[in-house]
Amino acid sequence: MVWHGMLTVLGQESSAMIAGIAGLGHIALSVGMVLLFLSLRKAIVADKAVTTSTARSIDG
Repeated sequence: MVWHGMLTVLGQESSAMIAGIAGLGHIALSVGMVLLFLSLRKAIVADKAVTTSTARSIDG
């Protein structure tokens, strides 16, 4: 992606190979973000369950 960006800034043509590799990099970043948000959701749900069970034991 860096190489493709440098060529774009310099106003030079890049080959289809460089564009394809940059596209794969963007796909990898997107997959990483989805996995990050899924793991954050899992942690929030687990924390909510612990908080709820702790509150029930204190009230009970």
